Amino acid sequence: MGSKVALSQIVGKRDFVTEFAFQNDRIFKTYLTSNMKIHYSKIKHYVFTRGNIAGEYQERRTGIYYAFGRQVKRLGTTSFAFHLDEISLRPISGAGYPVIKTREASLRLQTIVDERNKMPFPTKGKYYNFYYEIFGQIFGNDIAFSKLYSSTEDYYTFFRRFTVHPKLAWGTADMVTPFQEMFRLGGEDSFYGFREDEILARRFLITSLEIRYMLPLKIPATMYFHYRKDMGAFWKNSVTPIKGSDFIFGDGAAISLETSIGSFSFQYGVNSDKRKTYYFSAGFRF
Repeated sequence: MGSKVALSQIVGKRDFVTEFAFQNDRIFKTYLTSNMKIHYSKIKHYVFTRGNIAGEYQERRTGIYYAFGRQVKRLGTTSFAFHLDEISLRPISGAGYPVIKTREASLRLQTIVDERNKMPFPTKGKYYNFYYEIFGQIFGNDIAFSKLYSSTEDYYTFFRRFTVHPKLAWGTADMVTPFQEMFRLGGEDSFYGFREDEILARRFLITSLEIRYMLPLKIPATMYFHYRKDMGAFWKNSVTPIKGSDFIFGDGAAISLETSIGSFSFQYGVNSDKRKTYYFSAGFRF
């Protein structure tokens, strides 16, 4: 049995997350896995209107998560997970969000395939993530709803320095899905020209193509230049008919450094509405 115990904490100006995890990558000599987490978090979120901050609130979650699954050759890990959370949304300023205190429980079927050769700048492999999550009244929820999510991405490298990275992601949720369970989208890793988590949606479709070039510089770090094109659409109403006019575009470029103390990235993006956004990230990414 390969057991791991971990206690982690993230402390920032807007985030506080504490998590205790107990994980079995392989139970005895089988391919069965299990993972249990107990967590507490306080995270501040902005609400946006066309890129401008319309409000701010704090989301607090306390809960437990337990997953049981199996490693399947060529299919990654498939698992069933149950989670129970106490959730509160507390006002800080402005409007555009509910003020609530509730309890949520769900059952999730998830499959993850991760064949990327390294992080944070893979040169080959693929990553696939799929889940179907049910929030049923049988679990004690006030309302019943479900969510479906899928993303797939591949990495192909040519001439040692050029890496092509296509990605397709989509998700849909019931019309009664509450505010705190809507999909959060936008930002440097999601869609250029929007701020991080600016978009809240019950249905979305995003496709992107990134080209990354490893610069031939003799410095004590690896430097990359990236260009990415995004196309997608986002709906708060998950049953509205899909029209071509719903789709928008994003373009962005980045300079990244891979060093022994983590990665550093400077990015610039613009979308179809001519919204321009700058991004900066630093540290280890997993």
